[in-house]
Amino acid sequence: MREKAYQNDETEKYVSQNTNISDEFHADIHKNSSKRKLKLLLTFFLILVLGATYFSKQQALTHSSNSPAVASSQSSELDGKTQRRAKKLTGRFIHITDIHPDPHYVEGSSIESSCHRKESSSSALDEGEEEVYKKKKKTPKKQTKAHKFGDAMQGCDSSMELMQESMKWISQEFPASEIDFIVWTGDNIRHDNDRRIPRTQTEIVEMNKNMSDMFHELWAVPETEGPFLPETIPIIPSLGNNDVFPHNVVDIGPGQFMRTFNNIWASFIPEEQQRSFDRFMSFFQEIIPGKLAVLSINTLHFYKSNPLVDNCNDKDQAGYQMLIWFGLLMQEFRDRGMKVWITGHVPPIEKNFESSCYQKFNLWCWEYRDLIVGGLYGHMNMDHFVPINGRDLGERLRGANLENMDLDLQSRQDTVGNTDMSSDAFSINNEVTIFGAKPVNKMKYIKTLKQQYKHVSKLQNKQNSDTFDPADYLVINVAGSVIPTFNPAFRVWEYNITGLYDNDEDAQEYDQLNEYLPWAEFFTQVDEQIDTIVHEDYENFGKDTLFTKLKESIMKKGKKKNKKNKKKKKKQKKDKSIPPKMPKDAALGPAYKPQLFSPVSFKQYYLDLPRFNKNLKQSPKDTVFEYDLEYTFNNTQMESLLVDGYLKYCKSLIKDKQLWKKYLKWLFVSTDYENLEDN
Repeated sequence: MREKAYQNDETEKYVSQNTNISDEFHADIHKNSSKRKLKLLLTFFLILVLGATYFSKQQALTHSSNSPAVASSQSSELDGKTQRRAKKLTGRFIHITDIHPDPHYVEGSSIESSCHRKESSSSALDEGEEEVYKKKKKTPKKQTKAHKFGDAMQGCDSSMELMQESMKWISQEFPASEIDFIVWTGDNIRHDNDRRIPRTQTEIVEMNKNMSDMFHELWAVPETEGPFLPETIPIIPSLGNNDVFPHNVVDIGPGQFMRTFNNIWASFIPEEQQRSFDRFMSFFQEIIPGKLAVLSINTLHFYKSNPLVDNCNDKDQAGYQMLIWFGLLMQEFRDRGMKVWITGHVPPIEKNFESSCYQKFNLWCWEYRDLIVGGLYGHMNMDHFVPINGRDLGERLRGANLENMDLDLQSRQDTVGNTDMSSDAFSINNEVTIFGAKPVNKMKYIKTLKQQYKHVSKLQNKQNSDTFDPADYLVINVAGSVIPTFNPAFRVWEYNITGLYDNDEDAQEYDQLNEYLPWAEFFTQVDEQIDTIVHEDYENFGKDTLFTKLKESIMKKGKKKNKKNKKKKKKQKKDKSIPPKMPKDAALGPAYKPQLFSPVSFKQYYLDLPRFNKNLKQSPKDTVFEYDLEYTFNNTQMESLLVDGYLKYCKSLIKDKQLWKKYLKWLFVSTDYENLEDN
């Protein structure tokens, strides 16, 4: 792990310098030949020293190889395999998302000032904001003063007190000894919703670093538990759309922004993946080497609100290249017999993803349903799930051709019928800009979601005619957030580890990895393969892209095709961003059949802010900050957390009005938002 001093130094470079590091590096190594010779001698000496240290560590770890299956955020390459330090698994992990701490939050300030200033309603609004109210025929509501720990649905970000106390409480209730890993799906920065205090690069970098340090410190494993235990349990962060400057905008690397995050997340990213991270800002951690991994995807490369995302069809697009990376990695997981959780910030649904990216990414996930345990995402602040028909996506993509491929894939009947999944929260809307954390038009989205559930329910009613198969679907889980868009919330998941320690084979995890290529070498080959795919036929690149072909196809529509065009069509190269079909002999994975690592239960926690603020006002000394158990898996009436269980739950939600009402309550984290008139 890199020293904190080094991390701070790199952070300062990102904030204060605009120089090209690569140019400076190349200029330094060409100063004069004598200095180069001296550097070579020093480098050779350093290699000898490191080699001796490396050998001694190898011997020390060999003595500890009798440990059971392990969980750790730190690793090292020894004898062509990844070795990790021992910690027995508990079958439990946490999902935390969208904390959005705001260092400018002021207790007692006006809601209209984004909780930044103590002033009247009239003075809190800028001229442009007043115009919004006039156009919408609204008048500013009577000023509400911000509570110390925030107010649900009012539009302010998390106060520092809410963030600090929440993290403290969660870490005390679920310390490192009681959980296996943490999924942390991004957005650690306030919204840019106050024109008087615009966000800066410095603020974004510093807050991301502070949040990373906090996670690392709160879930550190005590030194008393042994010298070979990890410094922390595995923590898997994801990049949020508000974690970048300006928000939503990120391109493919390498670049100084990627290097900065590489330093900030140095304790979370395995050393052998850092070069790959510099390119895509995605990585994974092995919870159990050779058995279970958690993969963090940079969903901003697919995000329709990222102006740099055009599609996932052209080779020069970050989304296209990342799909290739994702596919190569998933195939390696399959070859190793591993299972994997997929995590990221923005959920891969039509509301959020560019249409071609939506279809291709989910098709990859579906075709690897033999190993994917599930998908965990944040961003939307609502606690719910979304079913997606993978088989339908495959038929669309593989059945498409240049003559009849839809340019607007969202106009097609989706897996749920004709529904409008366009983004209401990210449309050009001044009110949304002002109240970045305030729920807007959420019931419109819920109507669409309900249509999806209805479509699944109708298909199940025809189950006797063999028109419905749960294995055709995958399920996206979207988590409630800490930010008080609704009430603050987080989830504790439980998964099956039955039989994991029933034999001595698990004590020999390290030896089982010998037959596989070391991850460092694997990622080197991945980079080479991606570059080959991206740059093949490079002299025609730009003339022969899928977009160009589609354009030509449109122009030729209705015209008679000659033999020459038919020959060109036959020679059309296969789109490598579309996955191969799952092998027929591959068994369904933990998301479909009960087995090792299948999700089995969860507990949903929340902070009832209205009640807590009332108690704090009445009895400040007697009121203790703590999250309550909102509901559990057992309260849902679901049969299981397998895909089939979710699909049957869709049917129950549509059939049972009382169950739907209860589901809406949990979806909006017990704020009663679904019953408010102005939502």
